[in-house]
Amino acid sequence: MLLTSKTPLSMNTDKEPHRCVMCSDRFSRAQSRTHTTHETVYVPRDKFTPATTHPVNQILANFRITAGTDRDALATFTALELHALTGHDRDSHPVEHRTHATLVLNRLRTFLDGA
Repeated sequence: MLLTSKTPLSMNTDKEPHRCVMCSDRFSRAQSRTHTTHETVYVPRDKFTPATTHPVNQILANFRITAGTDRDALATFTALELHALTGHDRDSHPVEHRTHATLVLNRLRTFLDGA
C-alpha cells in the first residue's frame, strides 16, 4: 500500500498485551476459560507505545483502513475521500490534518492517473 500511516497503538511492542479480567495477570497470547481459569482482553500497556514526532493524521489512517489493498478501487476511494474533504464532511478534524490529507490524496490521485 502506498499510504502507510500507522497509529501508535499498532506499533505497540508489549510482549504481554493480554490482561486477565479476573486477576489482572498478563499473557502473551489470549486465554479463554475453556482451557484455563483466565479470561483475557487485549489491553497493551502504554509504556510500550513509541513516541511519535507528529500526531497521527486520523483522516489518512481511516482512509488506509477503508481503501484496503484493492488497487482497482483505490482511485475511487481517493476521489470519494477528496470529495468528502472539499465538501466539509471532515470538518471535525483539525485544519492541519485536512490540509495535509488533501495534499497527500491529490498526490496519490496524480500518481494513480499516471500509472
